[in-house]
Amino acid sequence: MEENDLNQLHEWGLRVSRLLELIALTNRTLHLHQEEGGSDAQINDYKFLLSQHQSELDDLMRNYGLRVQISSLESAA
Repeated sequence: MEENDLNQLHEWGLRVSRLLELIALTNRTLHLHQEEGGSDAQINDYKFLLSQHQSELDDLMRNYGLRVQISSLESAA
């Protein structure tokens, strides 16, 4: 593997890590708004943001032939 390939892989890893962090934070914020009776507009905004983060993560993972499934603990059986 060449140095340029390693640099690209490192950058990819940083982006994946950041997106996972954003997904976790957005999901937590969404649940807080749902539990505290946030407005429908707020809840919908956070759901949209969450789907954007997940879509971007899916695209990044697909570049390396990978797939990640993320689900909340409440929905995991």
